Amino acid sequence: MVIGAAISLGSVIDFSDAMIFAMVFPNMLGLFLLFPRVRQELSAFLEACGKR
Repeated sequence: MVIGAAISLGSVIDFSDAMIFAMVFPNMLGLFLLFPRVRQELSAFLEACGKR
């Protein structure tokens, strides 16, 4: 907080944008790794509901 208060607002916003962008990579990796399991669970759910 001290560093954020000492530097300009533009630099703080640029840093926060960079950190949000950096979090995209682990999230996308998790999505790609879990996609087959999510598809399997969705099929089981729809079958249990009688929609398939």
